[in-house]
Amino acid sequence: MPSWPREFDGLAAGSNAMLSIHHIGKAFAGRQVLADFSLTVPSGERCCLLAPSGAGKSTLLRVLAGLELPDAGVVTLDGKPISACRTNMGWIPQADAVFPFLSTRDNLLFPFRLAVRRRRSERDAIPEVERMLDLLGLRDQSDLWASRLSGGERQRVVLGRALLARPRLALCDEPLSALDELTRQVLRELLLELHAQYHPMLLFVTHSVEEACFLGTQVVVCSGPPLQIRHVREIKDGQPRDWNWLQSEPVLRLRQEIGQVLWQIAREATPAKHSVKGGLYADC
Repeated sequence: MPSWPREFDGLAAGSNAMLSIHHIGKAFAGRQVLADFSLTVPSGERCCLLAPSGAGKSTLLRVLAGLELPDAGVVTLDGKPISACRTNMGWIPQADAVFPFLSTRDNLLFPFRLAVRRRRSERDAIPEVERMLDLLGLRDQSDLWASRLSGGERQRVVLGRALLARPRLALCDEPLSALDELTRQVLRELLLELHAQYHPMLLFVTHSVEEACFLGTQVVVCSGPPLQIRHVREIKDGQPRDWNWLQSEPVLRLRQEIGQVLWQIAREATPAKHSVKGGLYADC
């Protein structure tokens, strides 16, 4: 697969090669959703964000994507204000955001037809799109309208299209949550394969402890609102991440540790409803 464009050479070694969120604040109708929130994601890392529903995770992603303006704070990407970097960002939503009456191939080519994305021309992108079809396992569906694809196939298109644009940062807002468990696991493995090819920073929101541990090199557990970091764990790459790795004793202990933090957050939110021993996340 193609390497990074020349302008990205050496970024991983630079002190500014990261996503830096500094003291972000955001309120809606007087309700504080983000308050003095800070987080750093180093270049090429996969940060998985775990928090209860309504804690402010999606609001954070929307602020980073420019869909909401923060009330306070600063965000930089590779040392530059993030507002100047948004053409170097990818957005992977929960819904399968395909164009239903474009073919699978044309969905993948779509970013190269936008003037704002034209670091490469559509013609130059065609060979890479053809390789992406093989990587996604969609060669036989390349000429089908996206409306004819299954939910898992459409989400493959969304993942591939976002990373074909070679973003420095990919924002993933629960992109696998609407899929069945078998399809989710297949796409988790595909996402790791795509990350190994394209090396973006990933900020991945999920409710699944298993998913966060499988995908992340950094797992951040938060409470909220307002969104607050409660627990951070680093997970080193090295061993292949597969089912055996996920069921190994160290990873099972890690999943239990993170589940206990989430259970404590749930108890704090509704203490009267959680008097049973064990916990909501005991089987995660």
